[in-house]
Amino acid sequence: MNHPSSFFARHTYLRQARGNTIIAALLVVAFVATIGTKLLMTQETWVAQLQARQGLDGSREAVLASLHWARSTLADDGKTSQTDHAGEAWAQPMPVISQGEMSISGRIEDEQGKFDLNSVVLEGKLNAPALATFSRLLSSVNLPSSLAGALVDWVDSDEETAAEGGAESDYYSSRTPRLSGTQCVAW
Repeated sequence: MNHPSSFFARHTYLRQARGNTIIAALLVVAFVATIGTKLLMTQETWVAQLQARQGLDGSREAVLASLHWARSTLADDGKTSQTDHAGEAWAQPMPVISQGEMSISGRIEDEQGKFDLNSVVLEGKLNAPALATFSRLLSSVNLPSSLAGALVDWVDSDEETAAEGGAESDYYSSRTPRLSGTQCVAW
């Protein structure tokens, strides 16, 4: 006959074994879930990288197409014309290039046709021809030519007033700008 204490010992042993089995099963499920989550995260990262790479490739193709357009437009202009003006084909906006959800457009601008404001002072000295050109530009847009003198003094590095209408840093630092609406009035 079995002793009652051996019955309880076996029952306790089975209960502990079941508990250990449940804990082991939970650990296996947690481990599998962790590996599955890591695999999904890796896959999502891979998909995001692939999409970014495809977007970059599309952008690169669009930029190369726009550069090809600019080069061919300028090459054609060089063959047919010796002077440049805003009515030529190169001065017109580039047709829009669409690639999926992306589009690119642009235009060529003649930077040599612009006036370099810094040219009114060369090597620390007043550049009279550039000053005369800037004065004419100001007059052509109905602005006072005295602004040319202010530009000279703004660009030069000394503290001497160089031209009519000019002022140096002591004048500007003594002024208090007065605000009128959204405009700043300094003079």
